[in-house]
Amino acid sequence: MQHIVFRCDGNSNIGLGHIYRCLAAAEMLTHHFTCILVTKQVPIYLVSHITSVCKHIELTEEDEFEQLKKLLSTNSIVVLDGYHFDETYQTNIKAIANKLLLITDFENPNHSADVIINHGCMNENAYKGTLKPEATSYVGFKHLIIRKTFLDLAKQRYLAPQDNSLFICMGGADPHNLTELVLGAALNCNFISSIDVVIGAAYTQKNRLEHFIHLSGKQDIINLNQNISGHEMAKCIGRSKMAICTSSSIALEACCVKTGLITGYMIDNQQAIHEQLVHEGCCLSIGDFRQVTPSVLEDALNSLNQTSTLEKIILNQSRVFDGLSGERILTIFNQLFDEQLA
Repeated sequence: MQHIVFRCDGNSNIGLGHIYRCLAAAEMLTHHFTCILVTKQVPIYLVSHITSVCKHIELTEEDEFEQLKKLLSTNSIVVLDGYHFDETYQTNIKAIANKLLLITDFENPNHSADVIINHGCMNENAYKGTLKPEATSYVGFKHLIIRKTFLDLAKQRYLAPQDNSLFICMGGADPHNLTELVLGAALNCNFISSIDVVIGAAYTQKNRLEHFIHLSGKQDIINLNQNISGHEMAKCIGRSKMAICTSSSIALEACCVKTGLITGYMIDNQQAIHEQLVHEGCCLSIGDFRQVTPSVLEDALNSLNQTSTLEKIILNQSRVFDGLSGERILTIFNQLFDEQLA
């Protein structure tokens, strides 16, 4: 069977987004190709999750390209997802691989890829003039790479929750502890009936957050979840009328489920997704989360409590997120393999 080798890394410093994105792509493709995830850095608690989707190989401290050579064949496509895979690295991969595909968040002109996928970018001409004549780029939410659970939900009709429930997730690590800030603002909105808070395995402020919840005296309406599966995440979002999260894969998953989304960014690579969500009318924006105040968050939640505002956001999410990106991604890889045979 034809091979796809995904090369990515993840830890508490660089985050886990690259790994989760590659796993989402592998999940789209694993029934058609042999998918292998190759890492140098990966938290031990993620290994079982990786192996439930595809084969996993951990590189040693020996020469990386010599190790990759042993994995690759004339039928292999290499997928890179990570900011440290610069043009020199890509050139070295191209010397030992037939085809190279780059998954990225940035409009970086320095690359050697045959194909670029950037679902956060909405500029169709972003890579014009920087690609090789035979290379191709695919941008925008039509080529969304997220977990299959959420793509399946995007195809379903929206069922409005009966109460004013709220979903909060500020990423797997949340280094600025924005979770506590957002939760505090939400607790000031008396119309909110229940709150699902999701934190990741890399979140280091759990004890402080639990203490904050205890002091609030509203433990009965708060459900704290840590490091949950995609299916559990989908359930949390699905029972929530509103959601507050960063403009990362979490916000895109929320749009697929369909919910009143309040979002912003806290690192540079989230800004492009944020701009696209705002442009498509799929959210209310609060801008830079690192500068937001509780009153701004409260105002946004009060706006979402207006039926007309919520309905408009849900309608736009249903229009933009059709759940068919998995089929489009599969077509891209089929075309790459067909080019190898030509």
